[in-house]
Amino acid sequence: MIPEAVDGSKAEGGRGTLNTSVVLKARVTLTLSHLKPGANLANMKFIVKDALDGTVIKELPAYNLNPVMVAADFDDVGAKQMRRLITVTLYDGDTAITDTVTWSVESYVAKTRATSTDAGQIDLVNAMLTYGDAVAAYMATQ
Repeated sequence: MIPEAVDGSKAEGGRGTLNTSVVLKARVTLTLSHLKPGANLANMKFIVKDALDGTVIKELPAYNLNPVMVAADFDDVGAKQMRRLITVTLYDGDTAITDTVTWSVESYVAKTRATSTDAGQIDLVNAMLTYGDAVAAYMATQ
């Protein structure tokens, strides 16, 4: 049975585009990037929060992806957390310089189902969410 997936992703703020991309290897990694030529990285950080209660999950220092983009990688997505919505914003010191993006693996799965024509890719994301749900169900009984 294929699990239901709802796309809860969005971007809000009107400050600047925060790009997201997903790498699927031994774990799910969300790569964050923002076009910022000549950025001074000294005070730049991506702040990842729980979308429901606003708790800070992690602060990620920005690095230069290339001469015009700053980036960070968020790989703190455990198998039982694939439906957890997070928000991410890039800050320069205390000032938000990008939109706040809301994201989850579940949202990624829903978008992939809606946009991909690659049956193998769709099977992969379905299996990933099925696995995550199974781990969450098992952990809830422990």
